[in-house]
Amino acid sequence: MVERTELQRLDYSLGDGDDVTDVRNVTPVTEGETVRFSVLLYESDDVPETPTNENAYRHTYFWVDVIEETTPTLFGS
Repeated sequence: MVERTELQRLDYSLGDGDDVTDVRNVTPVTEGETVRFSVLLYESDDVPETPTNENAYRHTYFWVDVIEETTPTLFGS
């Protein structure tokens, strides 16, 4: 079973040959697993109610190992 969770939705307008660079912080909703982050691109206002890799104009993805956040320990404390 594939579980999907939309974390963020962004709206950019670009002309031919333009590009955009952006930094985003995301927090996965799971720990101790490997998750796939997908980035989906759509033309104009053609975003469907349920975006997927299959209905995107262009898409890419990357895998991330989600680990538990730890608090650093200082020696001598």
